[in-house]
Amino acid sequence: MTATVSAAWFATVPAALLATLPATLLATLPVTLLASLLLIQMPALALSPDLKDGISAYNKGDYKEAVSHLSAALSQDFNNAVLHYYLANSFVNLGQKESAIREFRIAYALEPEKEAGKLSKLALKYLGAESAEAAPEKKAPTPPPKTAEELKREAAMQKLKEQLSRDSEINQKSASQSAESTSRHGNASVDAQRQAILEGLRYYRRGRLQQLPMPQDSARQLELLKSLWEGQANSQYQQAEQRRLELEKTAQNLNELMQDKRKGGHKLVPESSNLYIRTYQSHKEESKSNDKTKEKSGDK
Repeated sequence: MTATVSAAWFATVPAALLATLPATLLATLPVTLLASLLLIQMPALALSPDLKDGISAYNKGDYKEAVSHLSAALSQDFNNAVLHYYLANSFVNLGQKESAIREFRIAYALEPEKEAGKLSKLALKYLGAESAEAAPEKKAPTPPPKTAEELKREAAMQKLKEQLSRDSEINQKSASQSAESTSRHGNASVDAQRQAILEGLRYYRRGRLQQLPMPQDSARQLELLKSLWEGQANSQYQQAEQRRLELEKTAQNLNELMQDKRKGGHKLVPESSNLYIRTYQSHKEESKSNDKTKEKSGDK
């Protein structure tokens, strides 16, 4: 004979007693019946309008509307376990299991010893969650240890990166010094020629020194000369930038060659290669070198 359990009877059972019921009987009780128990045993509380409307919508079976109101109440009543309990039951009726488990866990965490918490713990059991605590996160698998060849390659790539940074800095500093020197010499040359032209335009009249204005042609020549010197200084900056780009391109090419895992042919030797020197060896030579390294390791 199979016993039938009504919602009215279930609503009269205290939460503490529910935990002692046989598993076969618990399996016949829908999770959504738990809300009726909480409704009857819950003391009168000062509920926010959204929470009241949410509970009302839930009791009418309008679970989507209930979720809407209860979610809106979270900003004001987040620490209310009853709110999370009803929200969880609404998700259960909408078939959103993961969301329901999340809300049941929050309700249990807020009030583990009160009705909402105890019933949430039971609901989690029905939903297949072993406990109210969140399941531990899976740890990422530990990567395998790097081979000696990989460690050598990484060390060579790090040295290459440091060399690129150092040489780029030296290149930029040298260009700045050269450009500044060119500008100083250019300004001095233009000033000297200006003084020479003005000197030739001076004369004495009645014992007083007179200065004639500089001719426009002479002024234009001086401006042209100044532009030429400035162009030369800018050219040095541009050459430095071009050099920097070339170094970066060389470093990128070396990086790709260092990571080349193809077998056969000649292969770059990372530990003895840099921006200016490249060392290659054949696949056979590489195999012999690896064998010697293994032999040395074995002797130790």
